[in-house]
Amino acid sequence: MFAETTRILLIEDDPGDCRLIEGMLQDAVGPGFELLTAGSLAAAIEQVDAGKPDVVLMDLLLPDSGAPDTFTSFRSKVSGVPVVVLTGLDDTAAALKALHDGAQDYLIKGRIDGGLLARSIRYAIERHQTRNKLEHQSLKLMDREKRLDTIIRASAEGIAIVDRDGIVLFVNPAAEAILGRDAADVTGRAFGFPLVSGLQTEVDVISADDRVRVAEMRVTEVDWDGSRVQLVSLRDITQHKEMLKELEESRKQQIHLKDRFLSHVSHELRSPLAAVDQFVSILLDEIPGKLSERQREYLGIVSRNVEQLGAMINDLLLVTRSMEDRVSINRRQVDVWKVLKEAVSTFKAAAAEKVVKLAVDESEDLPRVLADPVRIKEVLTNLIDNALRFTPPNGTITIGAWVDAQDPDFVRVWVTDSGSGIEEQEIEKIFDPLHQSGRGNDSGRQGLGLGLSICKSLVIRQGGRIWAESRPGHGTTISFTLPAFSLAGLLVPILTRDNLKRGVLAVVKILMVFRPEAGMVEYVDRAVRAARDNLNRCIVENRDAVLPTVGADDSHRSTVTVACTDRRGAEILVRMARDRLSRVDDLGPPQVETTVVFDLVEIPPDIAESPAELAAAALADAIEGLVFDSFEKEECQWQQRQSS
Repeated sequence: MFAETTRILLIEDDPGDCRLIEGMLQDAVGPGFELLTAGSLAAAIEQVDAGKPDVVLMDLLLPDSGAPDTFTSFRSKVSGVPVVVLTGLDDTAAALKALHDGAQDYLIKGRIDGGLLARSIRYAIERHQTRNKLEHQSLKLMDREKRLDTIIRASAEGIAIVDRDGIVLFVNPAAEAILGRDAADVTGRAFGFPLVSGLQTEVDVISADDRVRVAEMRVTEVDWDGSRVQLVSLRDITQHKEMLKELEESRKQQIHLKDRFLSHVSHELRSPLAAVDQFVSILLDEIPGKLSERQREYLGIVSRNVEQLGAMINDLLLVTRSMEDRVSINRRQVDVWKVLKEAVSTFKAAAAEKVVKLAVDESEDLPRVLADPVRIKEVLTNLIDNALRFTPPNGTITIGAWVDAQDPDFVRVWVTDSGSGIEEQEIEKIFDPLHQSGRGNDSGRQGLGLGLSICKSLVIRQGGRIWAESRPGHGTTISFTLPAFSLAGLLVPILTRDNLKRGVLAVVKILMVFRPEAGMVEYVDRAVRAARDNLNRCIVENRDAVLPTVGADDSHRSTVTVACTDRRGAEILVRMARDRLSRVDDLGPPQVETTVVFDLVEIPPDIAESPAELAAAALADAIEGLVFDSFEKEECQWQQRQSS
């Protein structure tokens, strides 16, 4: 019955009872125990000191101790051993007192058999072992809680516990310092900032002495004393923000000085260049008088070199800005064929003059790409210009695009010429700044060797790659890729099972309508970038996705985020977006009219149980309809307001 040899100490002064109890145990369990005996309380304590038994059977009536005090006296001297009272004293009060003081059981002589006694001993040992384990775990837990409390209180990061009603339950010393208030002034009061679990944001904290500090705030839902609460971590980033501001001011100052220098050099070069170009044009138009054939030939050479020098100046300015990442990239959904045809049309006259066939291979339907149409056109212009310079008369230049066979998530655009080709050792170098290719016998401008370097920078910054394939005497193909636009692909990362179970998505839209007097494309790009940056600061990672900018022209743009949240969360996002946008100087009247709205998309139960890819495909059409329908609706409303 016992798992192993059990050492039992029997405290009994009656030898007859000792033999009887030993016989009962032998009948019940066999030889699986070792029985030790002690005739008095003092002898029992000595036995325990000599070596602890597994269990003690104790009579309450001993020569040196009476019934009321025997157990408590023994327990005051001995701990860590389970005790079963086995006595002839049939006293309910004594039994209750013994059990209350820690006895495992209370048995009366003459009313038990060997089986009952053996079970009582086994249960006493098991209960004692279980209790020891629980006490050990409790001590470990208390020690862990103590260490955790020490860590929380010593943490340099502010920690606050806020209940569902927004009331502060606890703050650590670091949070007191950031909030500028003692714990007594904070606990029991409203926290004062909107809290959304999973959201990280920056808040301005005004202390009791009216000092303003900037804190980075993160919110996580946790259990606290049996209730769900918000764990708010605060990090003082005031100095960091001030340092960033100083660095940004310094960077702006350096850029400003460079811009002034480049602008000055550009102006100093362009002004006399423009004068030369104008006077050459006047002479070529024979306004002062007739020209001889030789004079016209010489003036033509001057005109071509003036054009070449102007292009060099433009390339130099562009590559300088590109290297400093100051060339803006505003990616949105783009029709590749539209941009490609616009670029080709620019070179039709030059190709016809050189007797070069310019063809577009429009053999494949293409998805829209996620790119900057202005920068794509710049890349194509450079590539077609290069191809035209190195293609002999009666040659052919073909421009085309298709879905990349190696990676269907990208669209490949290519420009192929029938020119002289490039030597193998030259191919890897043609994208290096200032590299001059030795191919061909082009009589036009050679340039500074910056065009392909600019192309490479613009393509890489849009998530693509660019490369060349060529054989001497067989022409050259330069290809680049652009990521295909996929709304479903953008939704997949946020459509986790937990997010789908919410049953709803919010589509938050920032619509910007630019006044005609807002001016150049640069302003529109800057404003759109500011709107996207501010919206990015409002979203929760792995739960929200900012979509590419929508806009057919430079008068209307829309920035959209899809958020896995309900109406309350959407209202908070809208409020935060409006608040942030109101602080941006360039995003207000009269230059631009900004509207922030949201729509909700219900997630059907069957879609909520689907894999993310299937759910994204099912929800993409509904979301895309909301984005474009609201864009057109807001545009019409704005036009109506303008006309009225």
